[in-house]
Amino acid sequence: MRIAIDEGRCIGCGQCAEACREGVIEMAGGKARAVRADLCDGMGGCLPSCPSGALSLTGGDAIPMAGAGPAPSGAQWPIQLRLASAGSPFFRGRRLTVAADCTAFSADASRLIEPGGALLIGCPKLDPDQTEKLASILSAGVTGVTVARMDVPCCRGLERMVASAMEMSGSGAPVRVVSVPVGGPAKTA
Repeated sequence: MRIAIDEGRCIGCGQCAEACREGVIEMAGGKARAVRADLCDGMGGCLPSCPSGALSLTGGDAIPMAGAGPAPSGAQWPIQLRLASAGSPFFRGRRLTVAADCTAFSADASRLIEPGGALLIGCPKLDPDQTEKLASILSAGVTGVTVARMDVPCCRGLERMVASAMEMSGSGAPVRVVSVPVGGPAKTA
């Protein structure tokens, strides 16, 4: 996907240029312009900043993303739940690990992801609710889900989000919860 700007709707506020972390959008002649569309990551982080609805995503992937196949390193990208493409065929037929951000820093994090599986990370406390996106991903043929959470109260939100997404998606895929204690090895629930 790449950014498209409807010049007729653009009010020249510049909020999209400030929100664009890749430097794709600049202001010229009082209007937003996509000056480096080849750098657009297609994630749409700038879209919510536009008060007039002049921005949209269009076309094919600008860079390899989940859904476009593996990135050049062979790893899935992006892994952040809020950045992953809900319509990605990458997740189809794979076991999905939905991990709390903090699990990446636990001593045994590598055991949480199955070889050939897919990974999404998020924080139920810091990220906005991603239940609908996750439900869309689950309904695309995920074969199972592992919820990897820290053994802290806020991570219960990740379990609840996955349970709600499973219900919304109608997926019958098996779910396994792995709780990572703050100071010890992971336990499967």
